[in-house]
Amino acid sequence: ATIDGRLVAVVCSVGVDLEVVPYAVDACAALVLDEGVVVVPARDAVQVQQRLAALARARISVVGVEAVA
Repeated sequence: ATIDGRLVAVVCSVGVDLEVVPYAVDACAALVLDEGVVVVPARDAVQVQQRLAALARARISVVGVEAVA
């Protein structure tokens, strides 16, 4: 995806998924990108995902979104 003019790997998931951040790191590596965004429902964005993202070489953000009716 293009966000603010930057190419970014976007990974979407549902549920508390501890493998989604490593998957986003792999996606960034495969696509030769420096940035990734993990998009999950707000209830599924847990602190451990933020901690894993902080350890990644690529810049990974975990974003929780509210349901849209």
